[in-house]
Amino acid sequence: MHISPPLRFWIAWIAALPLTVLVVGCEESTVGPTLEGSIDGRVLTFADRQPVEGAVATTSPATGAFVTDADGRFRLRGIEAGTYTVTVRRSGFASTTVSVAVRDGESTPVTVFLDEEGEADAPTPTLDASVVNWANRSVSDDSTFVDVEVRVRNDGAAAVARYEVYVQIDTDGDRFFEEVRGDSLRVGQADIERFSTFIRAHQATEVGVDTVYAEPAAS
Repeated sequence: MHISPPLRFWIAWIAALPLTVLVVGCEESTVGPTLEGSIDGRVLTFADRQPVEGAVATTSPATGAFVTDADGRFRLRGIEAGTYTVTVRRSGFASTTVSVAVRDGESTPVTVFLDEEGEADAPTPTLDASVVNWANRSVSDDSTFVDVEVRVRNDGAAAVARYEVYVQIDTDGDRFFEEVRGDSLRVGQADIERFSTFIRAHQATEVGVDTVYAEPAAS
């Protein structure tokens, strides 16, 4: 069958159309690099500007839990650029929340002041928290989880409305922190909390409770 030149042109154009659409679609789906920065924080007492050791900083959106050192400092590294709220808690102090803007390639400084709680006559909740069991669980050569079991008991004279236990996980590489939460813990009552944390290709060497925060129930 003889095909005229104009007809050949239209057949060739239609055959090439899917390839053109495919190339354009691929170009539009290109994703740029993730922008990351860090937060350099310090926690001080509101009254006399003294460093607060053992305070716990958490963020929203969540990036993890971080505990202040003896100089009241904490650092959040490699987090996606954007605006975060940072909440700092420490037993004996009222929690404080601040807003922080993280920019690409920059370290944003922030100072958080904690005010001591004024209800000195109110009974203080006392929690006994301990890691009772933990084990490494390798999924592949470069993926390991650590399975942890934590026992929390109310040994004080006041019921607990809410508690937070921060567990420190030391590995043969980095250090990780994990947060365990619970509520409505009566005097003498104990809870068992279990969690698994991804620790990349590392192996956990030591797991223990770092900090405990308890909020008393309303009388």
